Amino acid sequence: MNADAAHDPSRRKTPRASEAVVAYAEAIATGLRRHTNECWLTFVHLDDEGRPAPVPPLKLEIQEDRLMNDLAQRRRESLLTEKR
Repeated sequence: MNADAAHDPSRRKTPRASEAVVAYAEAIATGLRRHTNECWLTFVHLDDEGRPAPVPPLKLEIQEDRLMNDLAQRRRESLLTEKR
């Protein structure tokens, strides 16, 4: 994707999937772990021509999937409320 396409506002409205990444440091001798970093990665689904496209719906097949989805929705709502 060229730089102009990356900054095209119409493309920013495409649904995205985000994932949290958390990093820890661990002292091997003691087993003590501490949180060192956290970030969010955003993935954009591309169609066959390399353009952003809507993300296919999730298939929540087992209880753990439904629980994780519910927690993610609550986290999203909380973050959106904080931004107001």
